[in-house]
This record gives sequence, C-alpha cells and structure tokens, in this order.
Amino acid sequence: MKTIALAAGIAALMLTTIAAAQTAPRGAQPFPNPPVRSPYGTPITLEQAEAVMAAAKAEARKRNVYGTVAIAIVEPSGELVTYIKGTSAQYAAYEFSMGKARTSARYQRSTKLLADQLATGSLQPLAFPGATVAGAGGLPIVVGGRTIGAIGTTGGFDEEVAQAGLAALK
Repeated sequence: MKTIALAAGIAALMLTTIAAAQTAPRGAQPFPNPPVRSPYGTPITLEQAEAVMAAAKAEARKRNVYGTVAIAIVEPSGELVTYIKGTSAQYAAYEFSMGKARTSARYQRSTKLLADQLATGSLQPLAFPGATVAGAGGLPIVVGGRTIGAIGTTGGFDEEVAQAGLAALK
C-alpha cells in the first residue's frame, strides 16, 4: 500500500513539474511565438558544409577567436557532418558546439531564441525532450525554404561566427 501511495505521489510531482515548466512564472512577460519553421529538406552535403565551415572559420579569424572557437555542422537529424576545434578551445567546446547545432537542427530555431525565452522567465525550453542548449551560436541552415542542417559555435562571437557561416549558402 505504501508503494502505491509513493508511486502516486511521485507521479503527481512529475505532472506538476511538467505543467510548471510549460507556464510562465507570475510577472513574466509572454514570449512571442517562434518564427514559422521551414520543412526539412535533403541533408546538407559535405561540400555545402565545407563552404559554411570556411566562412565561419574566416569570421573567427577576423575576430581573433580562431584558436578558441569550436564549430560543428550537423544534418537535420543532429548527426555530425563536419567539426573543427581550435587548439586553445576549452575541453567542453565539443559538447557546447554540438549541443547548439543539434538543438537548432532538431527544433528548427536559433538557440539564442531559447536563451531569450529563459531570460524572460519562460521555462518552456526546459520542457523540450532530450538535451537542449540555450545560448547564442546555434542556427538552422535553410536553403530553398528547407532546413538542411544547422551550425553550432562556441568560443567567442558565437552568433557572428555562425551567421557568417550561413551567409556562404545565400
């Protein structure tokens, strides 16, 4: 009997936690709906990924962060296509850049948008299944109106380095 009561209590706590994560706390400003997402397309090719990587690396060099930056490019499923890590990048750089790229690819939105939602007090990004990374530097790669992958960067000027990578396919 105690086991059933304990299980019921745990289930109620879990449901309450999930519901709380989906509603904004009192006083929080409502966050606007995310932009309309494009449908998934054929995954990014290695040649396209290399062009994105070259542009992102050039931006990192221009901003003097090439040695500390890590850049990951993934296909829509979040699986790795190409990656670089500067010689002075922190050990966690792989996890951060891959996390941003995966989050952006799978949820088809900027990881900065998720960070902005959290900053307003919205806990909605915490309700996403799986590991998500909120912070500047994760952007979907959209070509011909279809999401073909994503880029994730960390190590300095994350959003600017990622934006420069996207510009290579425009």
